[in-house]
Order: sequence, then structure tokens, then C-alpha cells
Amino acid sequence: DGNGIYEFVTAGLPAGNYEAKVAIGESWSENYGAGGVPGGPNIPFTVATDCARLRFSYNATTHILTITPEAFTPPQPGAVTVAGSLQSEIGCAGDWDAGCA
Repeated sequence: DGNGIYEFVTAGLPAGNYEAKVAIGESWSENYGAGGVPGGPNIPFTVATDCARLRFSYNATTHILTITPEAFTPPQPGAVTVAGSLQSEIGCAGDWDAGCA
């Protein structure tokens, strides 16, 4: 969106300890590590559980990369039907009717 903040969210890493830094132009000739330091040290981070969501956010002005866990709230359905042989007993026209709430 032109604000100089580049973000990437992933849930593809297994649990473990990792390190990262930013490489500009897909080359190590310009790179930034911890604190936005040119050629600086790697930035350590931990994935607490398999496939935990992480947000990588790079600020092109300060050259700081932040790596933070991101809560994932799965979308909630608008309705849930418990279909089964009980439905005719509780007022549905018939059993196994997914359309009868």
C-alpha cells in the first residue's frame, strides 16, 4: 500500500528456534539484522507450537524486522445443525435433515 511496511504472515513452520534477517533485492549485499543494523546479527525467534501463526513485519525506513506471534481466530459458522435420528422427535419434519435447526 506504499507505506514502507512489508508484512508476511505464515503458519508453515514447525515448532522450534529460528533466526532471520532482511536481505534487500534478494541479495546479501544490503541486509539488516537485529535493531535494523546493516549487516547486523541474526534475529532469533521461537515458534512455540507446530504451525503457529507468525507475522514478519519489515519497516523500510528504520530497517527493523519484527517477528511476532499472531492470534488466529477461525471464522465462526452462522449456524450449526446437529442432524441425526433424533430430529423427528424434537420437531423436525424428518431425521437427518441438515436444514432443520
